[in-house]
Amino acid sequence: MHDDPRGRQVQLARYAAAEVLAPTLRDVPPDQQHAAAERFLIEEELDSGIIESVRDDVRFWHLTFQEYLAARALAACSDDAQRERLFAQVKLYQNDWREVVLLLAGVLCHQGFERVDRMFGAILEQLGPEPNLADQARCVGLLGAAVRDLKPAKYQPGDPRYHQALQAVLGLFDADRAGDVPIKEAVEAADVLGQAGDPRFEPDQREMTWITIPAGEFWMGAQKDNKEQRNYDPEAGKFGPESPVHPVWLDEFRIAKYPVTVGEYREFLDAGGYGDEIFWKAGRFGQSERPDNWEEHLQFPTRPVIYVSWYEAGAYAAWKGCQLPTEAQWERAARGVDARRYPWGDQDPDDRRMNYKRNIGHPTPVGLYPRGNTPDGICDLAGNVWEWCWDGYGEYPKDRQKNPQGAPAGSSRVLRGGSWGNTAYNGLSASRNFHPSHRYNSRIGFRLLCSCSLSRPSRPQ
Repeated sequence: MHDDPRGRQVQLARYAAAEVLAPTLRDVPPDQQHAAAERFLIEEELDSGIIESVRDDVRFWHLTFQEYLAARALAACSDDAQRERLFAQVKLYQNDWREVVLLLAGVLCHQGFERVDRMFGAILEQLGPEPNLADQARCVGLLGAAVRDLKPAKYQPGDPRYHQALQAVLGLFDADRAGDVPIKEAVEAADVLGQAGDPRFEPDQREMTWITIPAGEFWMGAQKDNKEQRNYDPEAGKFGPESPVHPVWLDEFRIAKYPVTVGEYREFLDAGGYGDEIFWKAGRFGQSERPDNWEEHLQFPTRPVIYVSWYEAGAYAAWKGCQLPTEAQWERAARGVDARRYPWGDQDPDDRRMNYKRNIGHPTPVGLYPRGNTPDGICDLAGNVWEWCWDGYGEYPKDRQKNPQGAPAGSSRVLRGGSWGNTAYNGLSASRNFHPSHRYNSRIGFRLLCSCSLSRPSRPQ
């Protein structure tokens, strides 16, 4: 059924199924084999429930049974026969065969790591001597998922080409190299890279994830009344006040290149951050133990952490010896001093610049939209997840300011940047939103700001 020339079939005429089974009933006279096979199908339906009737057809009660048995059939073949069935007909990366390939790795693992190694080697061989990034991303996405499934068995690929491909997939985060990889394949490959160990977050790379913004003045806000005046935007103020445009002076600061990831936030939990009141100066200590749906999100360590309230974001920032950016600092990072409409410039968004409009339907690994980076190299300021700012949400500033802290704290705090579920407008550099401080949301994350050192706060003696 899985190998049908017309493509995977999910049900089959009972007569045709009996024809396939009949020759295997060798103890039955040939002229009785077909009838015996039909009886076997009926008995199997009653005894196990693995197959079921659909009028004159039969099908597996669940597609996973079919996929697993297809994998078992492939595992019973020689290595050469496996290659013939999966590679010669270009089935390897078809959606209909993906789960079969992953299950095949599991079955082979029970026969010994050597058989898994040979399967990996055969798949990597298909890349050729000079593979392009799209093919490597596709390969890493498939093999990495198999490695993840085999984690309980402590299997690790021995073929160096797998690790070379993992490194090559880092090209997904390079604007000049990533353009020819379909975005959904890029997401899958980047997730696998995160699960396998993304080199961007190794300890010796962490200093590289901070971007310094020099001291100086910029013009904050947007207005739609006069094209000849500063920061004109026909969509200004669509959902909240963004004017008047006014000058703001900011001292030098450093802002995180990426939103805080699940993997980074996990360090806070593992260190007992939810149980140490020193980090919860703003309040809400003891109100929660971890972000909502935490076990699910742990599967994706390089996606932005979500389901964190403003208080949780602030506690993490305190644990890191940092703080949340003020609204003015966030906008300066996104807008620059050249009044960019979007963090990357004035060009309209597309699905290579930001994760928005539910194109993907969930947060994506940080930095996966390099064409949407700011000229300074800051990633994901538009789309992916909304970001908490320090400021309370209140009256919009009207006058020249120096290092503003925003409105006084209230029940809601400022959000910036838009998310995977929002329109392009929310990704504008001046666009604003708000959310109750104590509530979390699947579309809200945060990033850090550091005005001096990266050291954690010292504990009182």
